[in-house]
Amino acid sequence: MKFFDPALLKKWTDGFWTKPPNNEIKNFCFDTRKLGKNECFLAIKSDHNDGHNYVKIAESSSAIAAIVEHKISGISLPQLVVKNTLEAFQKIAKNYRKTLNT
Repeated sequence: MKFFDPALLKKWTDGFWTKPPNNEIKNFCFDTRKLGKNECFLAIKSDHNDGHNYVKIAESSSAIAAIVEHKISGISLPQLVVKNTLEAFQKIAKNYRKTLNT
């Protein structure tokens, strides 16, 4: 199984970690009800909702980290702060595809 190195995620997204996660990231999820162990929560904004409102729930679930557009205070969850969460995730996907031997 492929894991995502926090240092590579920082490089690929031009973001910064509030503190790096203790382990590599297994997967990504934008729904706190479906978060799995060692998954990174994506705080995605839409016209109808803002994922940043759920970062604290992600922390109390099994998230290992979150990708956010602004630091959420009052939590210890590692946060990768980026300009735009959706665009950052697209950059991660693009760079991840480059690592595949297909």
